Amino acid sequence: MFELDITKSAHSRIYLYTIFNLAGLIIYVVPLKGLVQLAMSSHLYSHIFLIPVISAFLCYTQKEAIFASPAYSIREGGAVIFASLALYAFAALNQHRLNGNDYLTVTSLSAVGWWLGGFILVYGWQSFRKASFPLLFLF
Repeated sequence: MFELDITKSAHSRIYLYTIFNLAGLIIYVVPLKGLVQLAMSSHLYSHIFLIPVISAFLCYTQKEAIFASPAYSIREGGAVIFASLALYAFAALNQHRLNGNDYLTVTSLSAVGWWLGGFILVYGWQSFRKASFPLLFLF
């Protein structure tokens, strides 16, 4: 019975984080399209596609330690999400002042912050600390 509750909790966290990620894709669709176009148009940026794959692989290899004791961290995760959205708003309001590379950099930073904040919100600060290298590798 206890294991069923753990499984149910794990599934609810996965669903919540999946919904959060889908919301992030909707919010950041324009900058992500720009990032993909940049990576496809220049061999100098082609490594951009590998970074999330490497990060996911590193998280997968450490999954037992990372997800050993998940806990919601609303305050910490919410702060990171708020900062990311504020950064995105700054970029949107100053898009005419920023050149294309700067705008893409700021919005990409905001998107990564959104996903890190969501991870902290759903899985907790301790899980984030255990996954800090693979997750911060996204920067």
